[in-house]
Amino acid sequence: MFKNCFLKYFPELAGLLVFIVYLNTMCPTIGEMDSGELATVQATLSIAHPTGYPLFALLGYLFLKLPLPFETIIRLNLLASILSAATIIILIRTTKLIIENLPALVDHKWKSFGLMVQTSNYSKILASIFPGFMLGFSLTFWLQSTRVEVYSLQMFLLSLIIYFSIRAYNSHNSIDSSSNKFWVWAFIFIGLGLANHLTTIFIVFPTIVLFFLKNRFKFQNIRFMFYLFLISFVVAVSFYLLMMLRASSNPPFKYGDPSNLISLFDHVTAQRYKGNMFQGIFSFKLQAEKFINLLQFNFAKQKWGEFSLSILLGIAGIIFSFILLKQFNYYLFLILFFTLAISFNYNIYDINEYFLPAFYIICLCSGLCILIISAILPKTISVKLLIFFVSFVLIGSQIYGNYKFADKSNDYFYE
Repeated sequence: MFKNCFLKYFPELAGLLVFIVYLNTMCPTIGEMDSGELATVQATLSIAHPTGYPLFALLGYLFLKLPLPFETIIRLNLLASILSAATIIILIRTTKLIIENLPALVDHKWKSFGLMVQTSNYSKILASIFPGFMLGFSLTFWLQSTRVEVYSLQMFLLSLIIYFSIRAYNSHNSIDSSSNKFWVWAFIFIGLGLANHLTTIFIVFPTIVLFFLKNRFKFQNIRFMFYLFLISFVVAVSFYLLMMLRASSNPPFKYGDPSNLISLFDHVTAQRYKGNMFQGIFSFKLQAEKFINLLQFNFAKQKWGEFSLSILLGIAGIIFSFILLKQFNYYLFLILFFTLAISFNYNIYDINEYFLPAFYIICLCSGLCILIISAILPKTISVKLLIFFVSFVLIGSQIYGNYKFADKSNDYFYE
């Protein structure tokens, strides 16, 4: 009974464990950067700086209606922790989904190998959980759980887009009723993502490519894609129109005045920030160096990096996916490409959070690496214990290296 429950709900149990850690590092007040402004926006259903984040504002406003016995800022920080932990659960379930469908995803010439890596439940669980812990205890993601920010919700929505896209891709028939449902859900969440943060564009084109890799470029499929885009458009526009109506009612806080269609368009498209885009090679080099620096570690200088040594499994997993997987690896590669190509060309100080979709894919691929290692090595108890021990040490080193930077439990500086 207990074993069956664990096999069914281990992603939720792992997410609960991560959530407990998040609670212990959560900021008790407003945090750095935009935290104070965004908390005000959620508490009063007001207008944030471009692009306005209407879904984020409405979700926080509704969450505050729950009768929780905490002050406003703590409840909003708690919401960020809940969304971050939920993202970890979805990542673990997405990795599990890929592992379970691996024989169908590998290239034909690797078919026998794809069947070979279908190892024990123990290996599958470890390979599924590790990416969740790897992302959950990476510094940039961990920090999203500690205070009010739009990226905790954004990563939650992006993880759902990826999950439902992969479920649709793995359905057995082309545009059947079940895959229709999953594609519709993926594009509903694309619309919700666009209503929250424009980094959703990192994943739009890869999702379209995945759709046509699955269903081919036929008239009926092009027509269905048009309907899917229409769904996303209607969902996103609905929230921005609600924001325009709210702006016209003079809320307590209003960054700009998107109370008519022209000013709304300027606000949503972030016209004031356009000068930061595509500034040339200097900007590209600066942001690329930031990305590389986040991944680097030097234990002699107490520099643990975003993932510590776990990054090696992520990189190996990416290499394995490019070698073993057939069309599916295009999807993973395109998410990485668009995330980094656009982020490297956006010259802002707080660029780290824009790398999160790329971090998500790196962590997802680490599970494939662990699964392959488990399949290649002898299936003895001692080898299983060794793999578990190494995985435990890798995640432990991340927690040890990042905890003091992620721990905001006593941070009252900005208040």
